[in-house]
Amino acid sequence: MPYIPKIRRTHIKSRTGCSTCKKHKVRCDEYKPECTRCRRLNLSCGYTEQGSQQPGQHSLLATNPGDTLALVYPPLADLPDIQLRDRCIFAHVARMIHRVEECQSHELAFGTLVLPEILKIAVSYDFVRHGVCTLGARHLALLTRSASMVYVEYHHRGVALKGLRQCLETFSEEHIEAVIAASLLLSWQAPKSDEYAHTMQGICSVLHQVKTERYRSTFSHLLLPSKNTEIATQLAQMDPDTLLDRAEQAMSEMQQALGRSESYRGISLGIKELKIYVTNLRMQGSNPPSTHRQLTTLFPIRNWMFWIPNAFEQLARKDPFTMLFFACYEMIHLAIAPLLPAGNLPLALSIRPKFIERINSEFLVLAQSVMDAGQFPLEDVASTLQLFRNLMAGPLRYAKLYNETSIN
Repeated sequence: MPYIPKIRRTHIKSRTGCSTCKKHKVRCDEYKPECTRCRRLNLSCGYTEQGSQQPGQHSLLATNPGDTLALVYPPLADLPDIQLRDRCIFAHVARMIHRVEECQSHELAFGTLVLPEILKIAVSYDFVRHGVCTLGARHLALLTRSASMVYVEYHHRGVALKGLRQCLETFSEEHIEAVIAASLLLSWQAPKSDEYAHTMQGICSVLHQVKTERYRSTFSHLLLPSKNTEIATQLAQMDPDTLLDRAEQAMSEMQQALGRSESYRGISLGIKELKIYVTNLRMQGSNPPSTHRQLTTLFPIRNWMFWIPNAFEQLARKDPFTMLFFACYEMIHLAIAPLLPAGNLPLALSIRPKFIERINSEFLVLAQSVMDAGQFPLEDVASTLQLFRNLMAGPLRYAKLYNETSIN
């Protein structure tokens, strides 16, 4: 029986609960202006003592979401049927993506590349908008450890799933973009491996229909490149153990470079989880299991945001170690492709090498700007640049390998 990596159940500890719940050492649901437990037990809630706040409102959300949306994402600002909380959450996502686009960093990762298009689609489709809010609520929950945001995420995911199912009942070419957009969002936030696998299979079915019927889709050039089938066929002939060995070695070098730096704690965690994933995958063997099993095996690496919630901001600043993490993340997708070919299509395998190449290009530009500035001793700059070149060697080897495969 093929080995499926064990999925840990996440637990979110309330760090911003009311003072009354903290005093009694119980979990607070952080509902405002009065938490549920205090209201049920008729206690004096710590939140009411701190001052009133709208239910469901969060301190990191935009104080004036209308202004934020008008500035960052004008098409949604004029829609009257969106609640204040949902406007705030959508504005939070739009703000992050706008910042990444402004700094021209959106082409360094798959999620940031497709999210601008997904935001446009969300204007016309409610269930896609709820999918965006699912992502936004999860991101806020990870940043703040807020239990209330987890409940908001559950709500939006439920509404998005319901809307997606209804859309599929009357599926037509007109709805292809919305179906793919919502499916991508829901796959990233899937709470269970089975739900993730079913969502990914749905994406595959829609993409096959797009290809067969020759439907026009914005996502076609990303998910349906002409050489995708050729690459997948040639990858199956490669030695998976060699690919995994090299990937594991590259991540070990990355871990050594990071050390125990608190500044890069999230990145260290991400690299550690990727390395554990590769180790577990190696135990599975060389014979690919069923399609459903392959997709459930991909579940643990469905979203890097769980490890590095502040990566959007770090990517916008083009932080070197954050870019190195993304290079490793793309490298893992390339390394596991021969073992899990069912994921090649929905994970856009053939464009993954481009992200690695773009990250390397950003390093070259960054290196030149640092040397031109002359703010640091030349010897220190040279040793640092050599370190990054060494760390990028592993991911670049995979990018080169896949490019040669697609040419041959």
